[in-house]
Amino acid sequence: DIYIDDLKLLVAAENSTQNSEYNDAQGILYQLNSQNTFTVTGYDETLNSDIVILENVEGKPVTHIKAGAFKNAYALKSVTIPSSITNVGVSAFSGCHNLLVVKWNAVAPLNADCFDNHCQYQRRQGAEAREGSIRAC
Repeated sequence: DIYIDDLKLLVAAENSTQNSEYNDAQGILYQLNSQNTFTVTGYDETLNSDIVILENVEGKPVTHIKAGAFKNAYALKSVTIPSSITNVGVSAFSGCHNLLVVKWNAVAPLNADCFDNHCQYQRRQGAEAREGSIRAC
């Protein structure tokens, strides 16, 4: 027999695990974090060469890119990072040797730790100051 209190617990448990992970059409993997926002956690074999990280998933902002999230994503050539991103993990784009263009709209500071140590991020001047290219990888 299932009683009302048992049913409430079953529904609560189902809702807490429902929609905690999301895979978009570009091959980017997202996971709901403890702040009730989404984190980019990685990619799958369908990753596009030109990606735009979503600003929101299921009405919740995407705020973090996990350390090593795109590690060794050889197919990746360009990425657009939305303004909702507040934190980018160390080596998030490590080993992305074909990554040439980064459109950085995030409020998170851009630092070289996001890329390989031997890569150089070069910003473009003027209106496109937050867009740049990766050199010397």
